[in-house]
Amino acid sequence: MASEHNAYEIATWLAVNSTTGWRWDDDSASPFFNFHDETADVLRQVWYDDPASLGIKAARAGAMGWRGTGAWNMDAVFGPGLSADAAQLYLRALQAM
Repeated sequence: MASEHNAYEIATWLAVNSTTGWRWDDDSASPFFNFHDETADVLRQVWYDDPASLGIKAARAGAMGWRGTGAWNMDAVFGPGLSADAAQLYLRALQAM
């Protein structure tokens, strides 16, 4: 079941409910983790982008001669609970071209 969640929700799941801790996939340059979803009593896996993975992807786009990058859904970054400082890290990562 795929769904979108904001960065604050993901950080909370990672800190509180993760069963694996932070993991990294070199092929996709993306972090992921497993967590126990207590509401459904199932194990879920979350793949997401953070400032580090966004920076890598933006730099790759620049190296390929692309003219820019952007976020699919900025509400997923600037959702409830995310501090202004954390949001700035995401924005700076998108400018890594």
